Amino acid sequence: RDVLKRGRGGGGGGNVEAVVECSALRGINVTESFIIACRSHLFPSRPLLDPSTKRLSFPASQAIRRIFSLFDRDSDSLLSDSELQEYQNKSFDTQLTPQELCYVRDFVNRSSLMG
Repeated sequence: RDVLKRGRGGGGGGNVEAVVECSALRGINVTESFIIACRSHLFPSRPLLDPSTKRLSFPASQAIRRIFSLFDRDSDSLLSDSELQEYQNKSFDTQLTPQELCYVRDFVNRSSLMG
């Protein structure tokens, strides 16, 4: 509990998102610890979003700019369906279904309308 308090602004650097008491010896919360660790790594809430401004953090903005510089082949500052598919394939070794592609487009459109 003290670790979580220190991690969220009490001098610990603000990098702690969850604390789970576990024991490999007793088999207590071991699986849960790995699940939380994987989730935190795969879906980090920080540094992607600055909670005070509700905007992308500087490192997240840089990462997106880098993605665009690598995959925006026609340099129109937009990722076409084929460019987005190329990014998806190179990054995650899979293709988006037409429905997933539509969802991504809708999400980006809604997000850009909100600021």
